[in-house]
Amino acid sequence: MDRNQASLDLLYKLKKEIEKSSNQQLIKQINEMIKKIYNEQYTVSFVGHFSAGKSTLINNVIGQNILPSSPVPTTSNTAQLISSDKNSISVNLNNNQYTVVDNQEDVKRLNTEDREVESIEIEFTSDKFNKGFTFQDTPGVDSMSDNHRESAFQYLLTSNYVFYTVDYNHVQSDMNFNFIKSLNKLDIPVILVVNQVDKHDEDEISFDTYKNRVNKAVTDWKLNLEKIFYVSKYDTPNNEKQLFNQYIHQLDQQRTEHQVFIDRVTNYIKQEQLKYINQHMETILSDIDSTEETFDDDYQAYKEKFNVQSEQSLIQDKDQFTSNLKEKRKEILDNAYLMPYEMRETIRHYLETTAKDYKVKGLFNKDKKKAMIQDETLEQVKEPLDIKIHDEITKVWIKSLENLNKYIQDADLFEKIINQQYTISKEELSGHVQEQTSITNDYVLIYSKGITEMINRKIRNETNQLIEEIVNASEVHNESNEETNQLNEYETYVEFKNLKTSLITNNYQHYYIHLDESIDKLIDRHFIHINDLDLEDKKETKQQFKEVQTEHQENNLQQLKDQINHLKKLPLFEGEVHNIESQVERIEHNITKIAVFGTFSAGKSSLINAILQKPVLLSSPNPTTASITEISYGTEQEVTFKTYEQLLEEINHITEFANKQYSTIESFINDKEIKQHPSLSSNHLAFFEAIETNFNHYKDILKEGKSVTFDIEELEKLTADDTHAAFVHKINLRLEEAWLKDKIIIDSPGLNSNNQRHTRETEQIIASSDLIIYVSYYNHAFTDKDGEFLTYMRDMNNLQQSQGLKFVINAIDLAESEEDKQAVISYVESSLDALNIKPECYPVSSKQALKSHDDQFKRLMEALDHFVKVESKQVLKSQVESRIKQLTNELEQMVHTYRQDKAQLEKRKSTLLSYKDKQNFTNQIVIKSHHQLEKEIHDQLYYLKDRLNIQLNDIVKKHFNTSTVTDQFKQSLQMSTKYYVDDLNQKLSLESSLIVERLKNFYARTFDDLLTPTIVELNDASILISKFKHDFENEINHEPINIQVQDIAKQTINSVSKKDLIKTSKIKETQNAILNDTMKLIDRPIVTFNEALTKNLEHYDTIGESYIEQYNQETIHLIEDYLSVNIDNDVIEKIENVLKEI
Repeated sequence: MDRNQASLDLLYKLKKEIEKSSNQQLIKQINEMIKKIYNEQYTVSFVGHFSAGKSTLINNVIGQNILPSSPVPTTSNTAQLISSDKNSISVNLNNNQYTVVDNQEDVKRLNTEDREVESIEIEFTSDKFNKGFTFQDTPGVDSMSDNHRESAFQYLLTSNYVFYTVDYNHVQSDMNFNFIKSLNKLDIPVILVVNQVDKHDEDEISFDTYKNRVNKAVTDWKLNLEKIFYVSKYDTPNNEKQLFNQYIHQLDQQRTEHQVFIDRVTNYIKQEQLKYINQHMETILSDIDSTEETFDDDYQAYKEKFNVQSEQSLIQDKDQFTSNLKEKRKEILDNAYLMPYEMRETIRHYLETTAKDYKVKGLFNKDKKKAMIQDETLEQVKEPLDIKIHDEITKVWIKSLENLNKYIQDADLFEKIINQQYTISKEELSGHVQEQTSITNDYVLIYSKGITEMINRKIRNETNQLIEEIVNASEVHNESNEETNQLNEYETYVEFKNLKTSLITNNYQHYYIHLDESIDKLIDRHFIHINDLDLEDKKETKQQFKEVQTEHQENNLQQLKDQINHLKKLPLFEGEVHNIESQVERIEHNITKIAVFGTFSAGKSSLINAILQKPVLLSSPNPTTASITEISYGTEQEVTFKTYEQLLEEINHITEFANKQYSTIESFINDKEIKQHPSLSSNHLAFFEAIETNFNHYKDILKEGKSVTFDIEELEKLTADDTHAAFVHKINLRLEEAWLKDKIIIDSPGLNSNNQRHTRETEQIIASSDLIIYVSYYNHAFTDKDGEFLTYMRDMNNLQQSQGLKFVINAIDLAESEEDKQAVISYVESSLDALNIKPECYPVSSKQALKSHDDQFKRLMEALDHFVKVESKQVLKSQVESRIKQLTNELEQMVHTYRQDKAQLEKRKSTLLSYKDKQNFTNQIVIKSHHQLEKEIHDQLYYLKDRLNIQLNDIVKKHFNTSTVTDQFKQSLQMSTKYYVDDLNQKLSLESSLIVERLKNFYARTFDDLLTPTIVELNDASILISKFKHDFENEINHEPINIQVQDIAKQTINSVSKKDLIKTSKIKETQNAILNDTMKLIDRPIVTFNEALTKNLEHYDTIGESYIEQYNQETIHLIEDYLSVNIDNDVIEKIENVLKEI
């Protein structure tokens, strides 16, 4: 057997062994290894973050433009470029399918789409590389797509060498070095490739210094690298592209020992499988509350308990118990082997004595002698057959009934069970004989089968009575209540234990496995034809983000107004008609609130300017000083300044970095040292300088947080000049722009973990907005910050049923080509889709649109207008239409009743009088709403800590890791703590605001549901009362769930040392300790939050009671309105005329 065959044999046996445990991820990896060995490939893999230039680098080395490049993550699946004697392209799909495509354009398109494609294999002819030499391009390790990250590791294991590729500006990142360390642990040789060195500027730093810093970082991180190359696709100084190409050719020529690779991957497979098995076994032991040492005893005890419970359950169902005993008896009889060869031969001797041709020796008394011989041979049959019956049936049957003895109190029945005896008589044996001339083998078999059936019938008949007695006599006195539903877990543990033993002892290697020659059979894949694939470009129609689906033309309210004018001609239902008319007026005068969000410098202000086609807003250069700007129709401008307390809070929030706090702003200004602290950013220093410069100017205004009017010319000073903007809380711009007449636009600074005021205000804006425009920037089309913010917006949007979302990609004019533009749009849409957010995307250039609106910007404007004029009003309009329909139905019924049975109208009046004299809507509605909300508060907070424990785990890992370890460790740890607390408090604020909104909506729905039965009853009695708009605004007054830096620091972090964040074994332990202490600190604020929520129940009760009073007053008013009109022929004719007009 050659070395490849031996390797395939080993890997295939490992695969078959692992398939028993369903470790699908490892099976996929082994399939890739088998394919590599089978095809005799030698693989070099290129790994790194997206935009590092991996694909371009491979194209340049090969000398062919095969792989795509793009301004967004491109390689969504692993691509293998294999040097071959033919050109071929295979696409490996999910579900072990693969197909072949015709050209590389399909590859480029498939490879830039995040489709259900696992990998792509491109065979190419080359005179540069030997057959089987393979370049593997993996997804970006920092890609937003989960399957990108999984794919990278799945295929890396087939690598002989890995080229970890980084761009010039992003070498020293935790992500890069941690990934390389993980490759080192797998013993995969790694080469670091620093790409795009053309970005180097010798005036900023010498290249030797740059290289020394890289080398130092590699040493500090203790990375094991084969080599480091500095390359660029351009001809530029310091470019080692030629050396890099030579090195790859050298690898191709030399090709390291095959056995080194096999030993590495088999060791990896075993270790991963053992890890997989151990994890499952530990989980099972935890679930069943057992240990490895006590498992066997626990399993035995569990089986006994399980059997007892099964027996008890069975005994209590007499029909099932009877069926079970009979089934058990049938199984025993079916399995009894009464007629083995020896028994059949004994029977043959007996049967031969009964044959006609049987001869007895001697001349005298032949009949007597024959009878004696038959009796002797019959006895020779009976005796061993009775033994067989006892051993194969009786003993087994008695044994199967042993467990029932504890349920039977009847001593006589117990004796009867254990003393059962079943035999067969000579008469039964002889009576079954059919006279034969001579005895054949077939007859022996027929006779034996007949005797067996006779024995079975006899035993069934004799045990039927016993079974009935057992069923009637069995009783359960001490029923076991212990749950025994873990049998499957015990059995699974035993299976895993056996698999572990087989792996450790290499027992799997002794199995004989037939190796199929086909690679498809070896790795369980199958080919599908290209016609089965849909390779046509598809543009998915994006579902609107919970936007109300409406017609595409503007609603015409005139028809509703005409109907109301007709109804006003009637003397009936005047109150209801008035209410409907008021609702139509609200629709006409409805103001739509549009909030614009986006990360800092995404172009929100410039977008608003483009919408208004007027350079109104100026962008704040500093997120610390950014304020809310609200734009509406009007003439007077107004600015609201911060209060003294708000400004002091912001100062103290920043100085936490330096572990300093101030009781007054004056004491802060007098502290000259704080401005020199190294932890402060340039934005923080600009903010501090602004306060020092103009504090005395604004001191009196800050005392009350005054609102004052200002001239539009002062806007620049108040928003873009830090020395003034630092004191501004909110700007109200009122412009005489026709487009603003039914709109308010809010430019918000957004969520900011470094500014809790911004975060809280943003929460309020999101909750109260009708439409949200989210702005992202073309060059950073979808960042992690975008994802976090949009996730919160999504959760909040689920509570605002008619709220809309538009997603804008700004600065689209930066795209160098149409292909790049489409790539960014597709990337944003797929990233949104991954968050289950599906808004319409609008790629625009606000810079160009400020001059004139192009087609893309017009599309955005049309969408905004459509939302304002149609979608935002559709819910109210539907309610009006429903109320008019209800009213016309009632009028039609009134006409019908008058024409057919006037007596019914009198009866209806009596019914109305009975409703007038009672309270139809009772405070029970409020009481029940109160109790249900009380339970909902408990439910919401019950799961809050669990959610926080999961979410904060990631935040702890983000801030406390090896990157915290620097030369200035104490300062670095202090900074990490501050940023951690900022993220923590933002998470707590968001969670608490979501809970408050959920509770408000829950109460409104509950109150509404409880009203429904009474309203339906009243409507049936011609009292056409409708539900009001219930506005349960929160007046909850509570401190935010907030944690202080010093509280976190003194718990655990002050005791953290460098080694705690360097040693792998200690990092996890340290992170867990920080998380556990954080969760303890959160306890008290959550209790306070719970108390505030519970206290707020009184506020809901008060509002609910006022609504109940309004409903009762409205009911009486409608009844009196109805009874005040005498229904006569004139009134009926008026109704008929109005109905015709409507």
